[in-house]
Amino acid sequence: MASSGEERKASILLVDDHAVIAVPLAMALEASGFGPVVAADPEDLSIEAVVAHARALDVDIVLLDLHLGGGRVGLPMVAPLMGTGAKVVLFTAGTDPHLIASALRAGAEAVIDKAMPFHKLVATLVEVAEGRQLMLPDEREALVEALERSELDEQARSLPFRRLTDREAGVLRRLIEGHSPKEIARGDGISVSTVRGHIQSVFAKLDVSSQREALAMARAADWPGNH
Repeated sequence: MASSGEERKASILLVDDHAVIAVPLAMALEASGFGPVVAADPEDLSIEAVVAHARALDVDIVLLDLHLGGGRVGLPMVAPLMGTGAKVVLFTAGTDPHLIASALRAGAEAVIDKAMPFHKLVATLVEVAEGRQLMLPDEREALVEALERSELDEQARSLPFRRLTDREAGVLRRLIEGHSPKEIARGDGISVSTVRGHIQSVFAKLDVSSQREALAMARAADWPGNH
């Protein structure tokens, strides 16, 4: 890689929640000719802190872990980090195609596997620093289009459930949990006939004719999920 007389490859900010990974990797990348290479503080990986760090260092590349612990993902940082002028490369051990396509749509240069051999990681970062495209435009576009089709399908599956009133949605949730109409009535302090009326309204809005169909439709739509 770079000798003392050669121009540095690029400055890099590593964003990873495991200092035991980020710090040695930063040292190895500097030894391979990049520099400076700095690991973000794993104790403060908020979007604001990471973006401020990238801006203060005026880094060329941000090597950003997709999974930052505690259920956090690096994806929301892509656009703000690009706003600092840095190129963002996602670094992940996962292969979730939805996350990968979302990162590419947000503007990431590439998504690379943490299991990649170190010499290949170095070669990839050299290509990024030199402005080379790591993915053909058609390949990137195909992944993003597949994501958008998936999102449209998901919206179509969830649309009927958005027609439910709060009461109807509550009744359907209880049915999914395995409660009978009598148990729902007793728990909500209403009559069984009222519960059955809500169930029939749910069937009508979901365009199904039985509880089995309604539950299968809910599973297919991942409902209630976060609803």
